[in-house]
Amino acid sequence: MSSKKIALIESGTYYHYFAMNDERFVKEFDEIIYAPNLAKTSLDKFDVVIVADRNHLKFLIENKNKLSDFAKNGGTLCVLGENSVERWIEGVNYVPTDTNFWWWLDPNDDIGYKQPDVTHPFFENMKFQECKWHYHGVYDPSKNAVRIIERLDENGGGAILYEESFGKGKLIVTTLDPFFHTGSNFMPNAGKFLAGILAWLKR
Repeated sequence: MSSKKIALIESGTYYHYFAMNDERFVKEFDEIIYAPNLAKTSLDKFDVVIVADRNHLKFLIENKNKLSDFAKNGGTLCVLGENSVERWIEGVNYVPTDTNFWWWLDPNDDIGYKQPDVTHPFFENMKFQECKWHYHGVYDPSKNAVRIIERLDENGGGAILYEESFGKGKLIVTTLDPFFHTGSNFMPNAGKFLAGILAWLKR
């Protein structure tokens, strides 16, 4: 276990259950927080809070101040994809895009993934190629944000994974959804991405 205390917020779906109980990840979390219990759960003892992808939006919106305050007071808040984070975290600018679920099956296809900084510490834990499957939109983050993975196209594109300071802490946001695909046994790269992002968050 890391010296950093990590909490995971999940909402009881099959994919959350299977991913967080996968033998690769079951020991990575110091506490599992069921989303309906978030309001009565203190986050003060954690260094990192991860919001698993495709969570129950109702509980995220109801606890938006708690989650924002966690980061503003020095914590790292990591929000995975398909969580409409722009609706409950200030300053997040989401740009919807079409999703091509099958592009990765064509070895000659390229949907514009870019690695702005090959020396970023995130890539100490995984290969850039392991971050690639389909994505669900992009973000247009502030100029102070660090774009870790981005997608460029004729319209400018945006960030698929980025980090930025948020008060005294840090906000990490991605449009990738590794819990869903790991828990659904669909998309091998999703498990590699989840392992990589957990290793990075524990640093």
